[in-house]
Amino acid sequence: MARRLTRGLRTWLWVDCVLVLIAGVQLYVFAERTDHLFAWTITPPLTAAFLGASYWASLPLLYLSSLRTRWADARLAVYGVLVFTSLTIVATVLHLDRFHLAALASAARVAAWSWLVVYAVVPAALLLLLVSSRRRGALRCVD
Repeated sequence: MARRLTRGLRTWLWVDCVLVLIAGVQLYVFAERTDHLFAWTITPPLTAAFLGASYWASLPLLYLSSLRTRWADARLAVYGVLVFTSLTIVATVLHLDRFHLAALASAARVAAWSWLVVYAVVPAALLLLLVSSRRRGALRCVD
């Protein structure tokens, strides 16, 4: 019997789709304005555009996984998000001095604080959802 993906994890994958879409727009579309519109200044702009495209490249996996009902069909996306966001918060804390946390440009300051909150909350929330789902027996892979 296949285990079902919990509603909480499916919802979280939808949230991740939105966050990835926003990050992609900020980095790809506004690659030359990261000093005013993003959490930190990225130079050259081609690097920002590459990062934005990389965020967008994860969208199909996240979206298609959010539509699945079996845990076995979505676990790669769930664990991928957990690993990526956990490593990203570590890199963020190590380089916190580069962030626009006190920038004069309000959009950059909001972006920096949003980045910090998202990458602090996502791994913790996802881990809690995984633990909760596992305790209910929803995540065992018996296909």
